[in-house]
Amino acid sequence: MAKEDKYYYSRKVDDGWSSRQMPQLIRWNPDYQVEVDEEVEHYQYISVAVTKLKQGDIRKPASDQFTKVKQILREVFMDHYSLAVKHIYESKLDEGECYIHLKSKDWIIVRYFSGNEKQRFKIEIDFRDSVEDLWMRVNTEHGHKNRPDSRKNGTPITLEQFQQFLHLTTQFLYDSDSFLVLLDDYIKNMHFLAKGEREIQGLLMSSEKSFETILEQLILRKEQLEKRLIENDNDSTLDRAKLRGELEGLLYACTVIRKFR
Repeated sequence: MAKEDKYYYSRKVDDGWSSRQMPQLIRWNPDYQVEVDEEVEHYQYISVAVTKLKQGDIRKPASDQFTKVKQILREVFMDHYSLAVKHIYESKLDEGECYIHLKSKDWIIVRYFSGNEKQRFKIEIDFRDSVEDLWMRVNTEHGHKNRPDSRKNGTPITLEQFQQFLHLTTQFLYDSDSFLVLLDDYIKNMHFLAKGEREIQGLLMSSEKSFETILEQLILRKEQLEKRLIENDNDSTLDRAKLRGELEGLLYACTVIRKFR
């Protein structure tokens, strides 16, 4: 059975030392955690950690002396996350400079620096594949931070090669409900690209596997809505009508998938 996701807003306490003060929205599950920066219109930062272990062991976000965490609605997270993925996917890339850093056989960094010196722009993908888990981050930012390091220590690649890394990563990120389904193909194709392979299959999943995963997610969401309608009296009449409408749609979708799987 699918494990229930929870969603959080996390803000660093300003201690004068932390280099990253941007508040983040988090999607947490024992099997994976996704973080996205709050200011998605100006700066896109997405990180994903997925465990490869059968028993999920990712610790739930919690407040401490350095970080304040509060729970939020799924819709709030998804609005920010979807917009971040959209902006990254639609990034306009000119003939700038692209590099790959093979830090180890399981640690790959690829960077793009725009060719327009008056409007400097950078995209970076950091991919770390260990025995226990995958951790990856993709972010965009203004400026050319790390360009001297890439020129000195990186290996130049073509814009077409960088775009393959970027398109593969945005494919993986596009449906955040399918990380566990797409994980193996994403890892395999990233390693292929790092070795210089030009032709990859993309992220394909078997219909049986995808139907099973989708059905589990629909059932879990249905149960969450039913529980909320029964236990929560604070929703407005309009909100409850929207929830009932979503519930009816979920019931229909479950029926269709069971029929054709």
